[in-house]
Amino acid sequence: MMRDPDPNTVTHIRGSFKDCSGLIAVEIPDSVQEIGEYAFSGCTNLTSVSITNSIQEIRYNTFSGCTSLTSIIIPNSVKEIGYWAFSGCTTLKSVTIPDSVCKLDTNAFENYPNLFSVQFSRINEYKDSFPAYFTLRENRISRGKCTYCGGNFKLISLLHVTCKNCGRRKDY
Repeated sequence: MMRDPDPNTVTHIRGSFKDCSGLIAVEIPDSVQEIGEYAFSGCTNLTSVSITNSIQEIRYNTFSGCTSLTSIIIPNSVKEIGYWAFSGCTTLKSVTIPDSVCKLDTNAFENYPNLFSVQFSRINEYKDSFPAYFTLRENRISRGKCTYCGGNFKLISLLHVTCKNCGRRKDY
């Protein structure tokens, strides 16, 4: 008799869920040490991912083509993010990357026209990984729009201007 595997014994995920359109949410257990190439690539309905603190590397194309993923928080344990790891995540709006990431490959975050918020202290070192973000940000600044959401500003006081949409302070 075949028993279902215990998810807490899984240590590696590689290509296992590639193109799985039925996958909506993923919670990766603490036992997983590596998320391999193409693990969740093409999961077009994936909206939520919870990455455990045991992961040290997100390999290339891991989440590429996850067109319903809107935000991602990368845990402090991650040191490397591979080529095209989140490429083609066209609805991705916010990304939080910890300072523990010391290697961020080119185009790790490519083709995401809706990316309005990148939390990463070393983002200027990795401009090649966020080309659309910088282009959009520069376009928003030149049009006098909020760099986070593209909204218009309102004057609160002579020293305080905030966005009407998201309420963030004008940062330029």
